[in-house]
Amino acid sequence: MMAGALSTAFGQPGVDPQIQRKNREQQQLRQAQAYQRTHQHENAAKILEALYAANPGDMQYYQELLESYLVLSRYPQAFQLIERQRAAAPPHLRYDADYGQVLVADNKREEALKVWDKILKSNPDNIEAYTLVASAMASNRLYEEAAEVYKKAYQRLPQQIYLLKALGDFYQARMQYYQAVQYYLEYLRKDPQNYQTVVRQILAFNLDEPQVDSLSQLLSREAQKSPGSEEVQLVSAKFYQKYQRYPEALQIYRKLENDQSGGKYFIEFARAVQADSMYALALDGYNEIIRRFPRSDHLLTAYLGAAECNLYIARQKNDPVYARQAVEIITKVRQEYPSHPQVANLSLLEGDIYRQFFFDIDRAAEIYLEVAKTYSKDANIREKGYLNAGESYMIRGELPKAVAMLEKVAVTRHRAAARYDLAKIAYYQGDYNRAGEYLKEIIQMEGASGKATNDALDLQTLLAYAQSAPEALKNYAAADWLSYQEKKSEALSKLQNALEQPAPPHFRSRILFEAAHLAGEIGKYPEALEYCSRVLNDEQLTLYADEALFLTASIVDRRLNDLPRAFQLYDRLLTEFPGSQFAIAARERLKEIREQNPGMMP
Repeated sequence: MMAGALSTAFGQPGVDPQIQRKNREQQQLRQAQAYQRTHQHENAAKILEALYAANPGDMQYYQELLESYLVLSRYPQAFQLIERQRAAAPPHLRYDADYGQVLVADNKREEALKVWDKILKSNPDNIEAYTLVASAMASNRLYEEAAEVYKKAYQRLPQQIYLLKALGDFYQARMQYYQAVQYYLEYLRKDPQNYQTVVRQILAFNLDEPQVDSLSQLLSREAQKSPGSEEVQLVSAKFYQKYQRYPEALQIYRKLENDQSGGKYFIEFARAVQADSMYALALDGYNEIIRRFPRSDHLLTAYLGAAECNLYIARQKNDPVYARQAVEIITKVRQEYPSHPQVANLSLLEGDIYRQFFFDIDRAAEIYLEVAKTYSKDANIREKGYLNAGESYMIRGELPKAVAMLEKVAVTRHRAAARYDLAKIAYYQGDYNRAGEYLKEIIQMEGASGKATNDALDLQTLLAYAQSAPEALKNYAAADWLSYQEKKSEALSKLQNALEQPAPPHFRSRILFEAAHLAGEIGKYPEALEYCSRVLNDEQLTLYADEALFLTASIVDRRLNDLPRAFQLYDRLLTEFPGSQFAIAARERLKEIREQNPGMMP
């Protein structure tokens, strides 16, 4: 009984006293480390001295205490600690390296270099010696000396090719990217299997434009030096691609592609540049696959990409030639590969071409419904066909037909988009309660980060004006529907009607900006500027003045090509609204105007 009571009073019953002591020491160590993190090294040293005295030779206590001594400039105690560690622990090169670190901290650099040099001469084939010395030098900002140690190590031990990567990492940490690339590529030549590691490192560089130029030239030379190294060529191509040097990247991919690769580099390149809206270059990449690899696994994907890019280029240039080329591609694929799964997506794209470019809504709707019928067993394709057909009927003004199509979209990822279209139809018809129900369904379905949620929330904001500005909202909704049908002049008239009705300031500003954008789209630039001016001159709309000023400057600049006046407007924006969200864009455009017209602008 007495023994049990004493055990309970002085410790946890049944726990080994040795374990209890270790637990206490670990708590004390964590406290010391907390002091070190907050730069309270005096307090840390007191705890660590006691821990080391109780555990002579313990490596962790030794290292932590040495760190605090160095910060506190207690060099005599640091030297003594190293000697105590030598006496208490097995021999280790670390203690000589640490001795050199204390010498450097004590302003005895030359003595430290001699100590470290002695380590290397005494252990010429010991890789750990080189690593310890280089690390000690680098931690004391002797960067060039550390780099030389790594180089000596590789010269002595060329079989240790990871030293080349260590040199690359060293130079990258120093932001000496030119040297880093040289060593990374040398490492890659020796060990091609580590391509992914090297390309990640190089693409992680934080470069300015002159550095990009310099490294581009270096990579070009390195690629020429290693025509047989696919990995070096790929690193160069990836670098060019990241920094939008697309022609250079494509040139390398052309050399790399063969029957074995089967177009995999082209498809990756084309997708990337298409995502960057570089459609002509993407089209080149897709066409390379179509031309060179007719049996490639990527062929149908290339056909789809080529058709998409032709459509994008047709829109950009307003050129029907590209749109017809897209249709020709789709027709060819449908004839040659009728059962391929990609044909469904190509057919949907054909509908998009007729709807968006040729504005042949009837033909587009026929195509979408044919796709829905042909691929009725594929719910995703079927409902995409119904969704697109419904939107086509909306454009044509046949809202009951549109509703019938959209209600068929019920089970796939297209459901939220269909519900949003149904909400818009109810909104156009003035049935705001029904529109609100659809919007609530979307938000519940998609959550806060859903693709359709932002659109749903925006429409909810508009519906809130049903009580405070019913006539303005009615006209604004009518304008939205007319604009959806590409009847932009009629839409602008409805917006003008909306502006003649009372509306809260936030809604009024929205109508004015919508009218300004729409007037600009149909070439009525004086009217667009007048709408911006109304925002600027309305005391209730001062919150939107910077946006109105930026839009005014953009119209004067991009549409009217009046650079002197645009310059003044951008400059006014920066002066009056320095914290505006449009300030960065205004500043960049001012810089471009100055550079392109040095004699015109101050």
